[in-house]
Amino acid sequence: MNNKIIKKINDEVTLERSDQGLVNIHVKDKFYQRNPMYDRQFKYFFCNEEGKKYALRLINDLLMKRDEERFVSIEFVNTEFQSNDPKGKRCIVDFLVKTNSGEFVHIEVQLRLHKFIMERIFAYWHLINANLAKPQKGEDYSRCSKVVSILLSDDDLFIDQKYYRSFFLLPVTKDPITYEDILPTDPSIIQECAKFGYVSVFEVNKFHDYMLKLSKEHDGDQSYIKALKRFEQWLLFFSPKSTPEELAILAQDEYFMPLFKKENDYYNSYTDDAAYFQEIGAYTIEDYKRDTEREIALLKKKLEENDKIRQEELKKSQEVIQNYEKNDKMRQEELKKSQEEMKTTYQNIYNKFGSIEGVADCLKVSLDHVKKILNLK
Repeated sequence: MNNKIIKKINDEVTLERSDQGLVNIHVKDKFYQRNPMYDRQFKYFFCNEEGKKYALRLINDLLMKRDEERFVSIEFVNTEFQSNDPKGKRCIVDFLVKTNSGEFVHIEVQLRLHKFIMERIFAYWHLINANLAKPQKGEDYSRCSKVVSILLSDDDLFIDQKYYRSFFLLPVTKDPITYEDILPTDPSIIQECAKFGYVSVFEVNKFHDYMLKLSKEHDGDQSYIKALKRFEQWLLFFSPKSTPEELAILAQDEYFMPLFKKENDYYNSYTDDAAYFQEIGAYTIEDYKRDTEREIALLKKKLEENDKIRQEELKKSQEVIQNYEKNDKMRQEELKKSQEEMKTTYQNIYNKFGSIEGVADCLKVSLDHVKKILNLK
């Protein structure tokens, strides 16, 4: 593997760019593939007492809390939910805390797109509401806790280029004529609905596309990274496609510097890279090659199918042309025959009257017409 050395985070850790464009890390003489969106790495960063302060920063920044709104403390909550139905599906979420204000904040990281990931995140949101947010016995429903779910996805979920959005429970009316849904436009209504909780989705892959756009706009000068909003810097930290240059700039920020140190410690805890890959079930180079080969095979199959469709369409077009030419030939033959019959008729009438004037008068046509049919000057 020919990796290109790009940046040094410190004396022990070097960032490299692999042949596939992903960021690899050398810690001393060991090789690792950097991706904090793996479940185990994410939990190492944030789901323990040492990581609690970073988790607090993360949820405040991703939820874009103003200074006066920011949570000041969190407590970890059991992340496993067993269905009351014996046949029901058991659910384990990645991250769940209760904040000092009594809200529950749930985070789910998804490295590779799950077919029903949006259904899953909403199912988790409902489960947390049903199991934890409901009031205690004897309390009224004003004591329901707010639940906010956050999805960090490294794959595209929606067709537009927005890399984050939130889903609220909004009051919807129906147009009495068309029966189309009418959404509220008053921002205060949306703010009011936010108190019931919501789901925020961050598409990390699209954020990488946004960073490429920024890089072009700044002619490659990446100092703009320091001016990014905090939640955007977090997306940069999480993105598997963030470049070594970008990460090196982020690692200089005192806000993120401890996280990079914690990441170094994480890699140092493994005796060899094979154990690391086996432990986290990482997306290895072999996985990349396998998925690439599968994607190429699917692309070839699609091209073959498209080519087959085009061939069939071409064959159909050729048949249409052949039928047209055949019909045109028939029409020309019929026209020729008709013209010959007409000439014979005119000739017989001419022979009878002995003059073109007699033919014209008999058939009520012009002299020029008779001359044309009989080829006379």
